[in-house]
Amino acid sequence: IVTDQQESGMAVTAEVASEEEIEVLTPAPEPAASCNAEHENVTVLIVDDNADMRDYLSALLQPFYNVLLAEDGVHAEEVLAANTASLIITDLMMPRRDGLSLIERLRQDARYAHTPIIMLTAKAGQADKLIGLEACADDYLAKPFDARELLARISNLLKKQEQLRIFYGDTGASRPLAAAQPEHELISRMRRIVEARLQEEFF
Repeated sequence: IVTDQQESGMAVTAEVASEEEIEVLTPAPEPAASCNAEHENVTVLIVDDNADMRDYLSALLQPFYNVLLAEDGVHAEEVLAANTASLIITDLMMPRRDGLSLIERLRQDARYAHTPIIMLTAKAGQADKLIGLEACADDYLAKPFDARELLARISNLLKKQEQLRIFYGDTGASRPLAAAQPEHELISRMRRIVEARLQEEFF
């Protein structure tokens, strides 16, 4: 609420949207025809227990990608059993099965062992980010977020996935499942080193 005292002595009061609302509701860029053609066969799964957030993300992504929706981790696995997703966006805190449990289960599935996953959550602490990355999320974006940043991160992850597919000569959706474990071990090892040295003065 903003109050402005006018020269006439009248006080004019206006309601201004909060910073979070402004950031989250940043208008998305208009999709170009070439962009639609490039991503017409790309499907993004949105997993979030908040119906308003699902609707907002769906409206944001539909001009660019095919969109699937799920309200929690259990529902997401049901959707993926009947559909194929090129990229997954998941919330962290959800009923029945949260984002971390969902990611861990998907990384054990050969179909989704290397599918790009973005964790989108209100928990923005460094410890939460490390936990998400350690669970093998490919990216971590805190709410409130900028729409253009999310679209850019999605595009970058999909480009990297396509480059890996070409490199491995694989017409499927991912690299061999055996490659996932070294990545997980590396992240775990890095986290242990960081936590062990946090108290050092010059670290």
